[in-house]
Amino acid sequence: MSISTNYLSGIMPDSGQNDEKISAHVAIVGSGPTGCFAALAMLKCIPEVRITVFEARPAPYGLLRYGVAPDHQGMKNVTRQFERLFGSNQVEFVGNVRIGQDLPFEVLQENFDFVVIATGLPSERALPVPVHPGAKIWGASQLLRYLNADPDSDLRTKETVELGDSVLIIGSGNVAMDVARLLAKSDEGFDGSDVDDAAREALAPSKITRITLLSRSPYEQVRWDPSMFKELCSIPGVEVYLDGRRSTERTDTFSGPTRHQRLRVEVFFNQKLREIDLQEDNAYANQITVRTQNGTSDAHLSAESPKTSFRASAVITAIGFEERRIGFGEVPADNVLRAGGCATGRLGNLAENRALAKQTAQLVAAKVGKQSKLTGLAGVAPFLAQTPVSFSDWKAIDEAEVTRARPGRIRQKFTSWSEMSDVVAQTRS
Repeated sequence: MSISTNYLSGIMPDSGQNDEKISAHVAIVGSGPTGCFAALAMLKCIPEVRITVFEARPAPYGLLRYGVAPDHQGMKNVTRQFERLFGSNQVEFVGNVRIGQDLPFEVLQENFDFVVIATGLPSERALPVPVHPGAKIWGASQLLRYLNADPDSDLRTKETVELGDSVLIIGSGNVAMDVARLLAKSDEGFDGSDVDDAAREALAPSKITRITLLSRSPYEQVRWDPSMFKELCSIPGVEVYLDGRRSTERTDTFSGPTRHQRLRVEVFFNQKLREIDLQEDNAYANQITVRTQNGTSDAHLSAESPKTSFRASAVITAIGFEERRIGFGEVPADNVLRAGGCATGRLGNLAENRALAKQTAQLVAAKVGKQSKLTGLAGVAPFLAQTPVSFSDWKAIDEAEVTRARPGRIRQKFTSWSEMSDVVAQTRS
């Protein structure tokens, strides 16, 4: 069934302008931080622009909603800017529409003056070493998405996700710090967050007694922010060791409940992965063995370089992200631009994404003419196979999540798309 004319009129507000005054119709694919920052920048530098932000999910904000650690609400609060963005009569949110599936990319190109692809980096970088197929190894983003109640997290389909008593994290950047901190905190440490408590309970972090982080680089070149490391050290009941020595980072700056049992976090530097195996002997049944070689760089490694083995019940990889084929926008075109991670191959922080989005907006502005001859969203509407989710629909989902929050939480997210669809259907009826 194609989108109805009545519904289309409902999501396209009267801007007080006729089509002759619209300078350009811009489609942005992806409503994460880069896509939203790009829309904000275009409003400032392109007079009379009309922007449509397409999102594959019913919920906007991408990484901010499902990737940023649930206990870092300060970072997530940037969505307040984006709420004002979608309140503009020049911007539309069209959710639950997968470009390339629900809407052909070619149709998008034909009806919009410019298309900006801002789909991020959805795939985690694969480990470059042999890995036993039976080893419990998950990507950090899958763990973060699980704790953020993402319905599409791979962990949501697994029969059991309990991590055991020892977790090894490969990587030493901010994402690795996020994982270590989220697993180290007690339940009370999540007050004021939007963590998925059912997911935390399934992971059973209270049973963890040791977390090990392996850094390829030396301590002097570590990639975590000092504030992230300090936050980890400040968790009551957590002891942090760097290459076997107790960290001297002050731990009395934060207060909170102590874990039921003390947790030892160990960070080892100059560790190059060799292989990941699964122990099947009686002494270490179902324990993962991570073998490394010690050296400051590949050039310094040799057959005589020291080798180390680490044992863990679960391994989390935090070694970065890479682009995967999204199935559209791969043929170069003058009116198609990429922004953010899918353009640079790197998943930057919010400040970097804002700067990249601004650059993209300026590139679009330099090409905009005086008047658009295209119809934008109205032109693609007949090709949509289903009624999309508007920003008003999303606000109904948002309100429902906040209303059902348990004590100490700011919201309880829905963990299935069908639950969100039910809320939208009830709101429209």
